[in-house]
Amino acid sequence: AFKLGAWPLRMTSVAASISAAFGDDVDLYAILGVERSADASALRKAFRKKSLKYHPDKNPGDERAVGKFQALCAVHSILADPESRRVYDETGEVVSSESDDGDTERADWMAYWRTLFPKVTVEKIQKFREEYRDSEEERQAILRAYESQRGDMNVVLETVMCSDDETDLRRFKKIIRKAIRAGDVEDFGFVYTKSESREGEAKEAEELLAKIQAENGGGAGADPLSMIRNRRQARAASFLDGLEARYKEMDARTKSLRPEPQKKYAKPAKEPEIDEEEFQRIQARILKRRNRKSKAASR
Repeated sequence: AFKLGAWPLRMTSVAASISAAFGDDVDLYAILGVERSADASALRKAFRKKSLKYHPDKNPGDERAVGKFQALCAVHSILADPESRRVYDETGEVVSSESDDGDTERADWMAYWRTLFPKVTVEKIQKFREEYRDSEEERQAILRAYESQRGDMNVVLETVMCSDDETDLRRFKKIIRKAIRAGDVEDFGFVYTKSESREGEAKEAEELLAKIQAENGGGAGADPLSMIRNRRQARAASFLDGLEARYKEMDARTKSLRPEPQKKYAKPAKEPEIDEEEFQRIQARILKRRNRKSKAASR
């Protein structure tokens, strides 16, 4: 009998594809790397991370990767559906919404994946900006950032999505002042220093959007927000590595310039202790020698 996890199962095409990709004795939750209590958000996050590793676009011509990708899609479709997940949890049986009367390759798992993780386009970004701007969600994000950063508007503008120094600083301040008057947030004042790095990032974002539009005609393209985030992280890592190297170099130079520790002078030998009788004899010899010298000088 075919087994998936601890349960003997009927060999369906979906179950067979999962078995072929990850083995017979494997648990669906273990495939995604989540606990059995994982909620929908955790399942989706784990599925995205795993599936990106085997995505056909990243593994052209690799049939094994394609098989794992399709199996991961099947696993998520089972666990994401409350009824099929309940059946699996109780009996171990894999119930899929896909038909079992043919090979699972007939199932358009790419369409399934794209439904869950649609590619970002220029139009979608612009639409999101329009819907997010002046929304309650944006307002809450602004106030949370303002309070957590105690009035540092530089960080607020970096934290809140789709924000821009030139167009949003005044608008954000207006929202915050209104919330302060209403007693919704504490008044920390406003701290803002125009940053060349943020201007560069804004320009970079515009260039990426233009690139997407030019290459894809406004269609599906790479996620520019992720690209910008990755570049920031790479620059930060490079900066820290360089800073560490410079620190080590400066530390080495400092050590080389330090004067050698001065040798401590040897302590004088401790005078031997003498008793009173010996002291009197020595004193007598000294006085006798002095008397001789004084008599010789008087002659």
